[in-house]
Amino acid sequence: MRLGKTPARHDAAAPKTASLRMMRRRAAERLVRSVDPSPLLLANDRLGNCTAAALVNGARAQAALGGFQIAVTDDNAIDFYSASTGYIRGDERTDLGGNETDVLAYAARHGYRLDTQCLYPVWGDIDPADLNSVRLSVETCGTAYIGVQFSESDLWVNEAGNLADVW
Repeated sequence: MRLGKTPARHDAAAPKTASLRMMRRRAAERLVRSVDPSPLLLANDRLGNCTAAALVNGARAQAALGGFQIAVTDDNAIDFYSASTGYIRGDERTDLGGNETDVLAYAARHGYRLDTQCLYPVWGDIDPADLNSVRLSVETCGTAYIGVQFSESDLWVNEAGNLADVW
């Protein structure tokens, strides 16, 4: 898979989960689940569309927890990536990745269109330093959609000493 290309940007105006009553209780220390979320690559091996792939894979994981699955194709993910970030199919210069907050806001307004349905995420920022909030998000919502920023030292380097396309 390819890493996202857009640096993280925190938006003070983004919805926050800290004020929700559900976030005030203590989360379970451990969740035991035996479910296959059946994640798909969704063109993330060819494009920097990790935001689009991760968002719908989170929905697939939530569906699996309920005992069903969501059909999604590479074309669905590319269409959403294009609509939410401005990527133009076939124009590598426009493959710049997406900012998680912008992508989530787009999906909440316009949905993530699939062949048979349109998904609308409910979302809000979690303080990543608050492990209880992260646990509560997974416990109550089934998944957490998170962005991770790696330093170059965290990435795999190929034999030529260059950062590889796949980490």
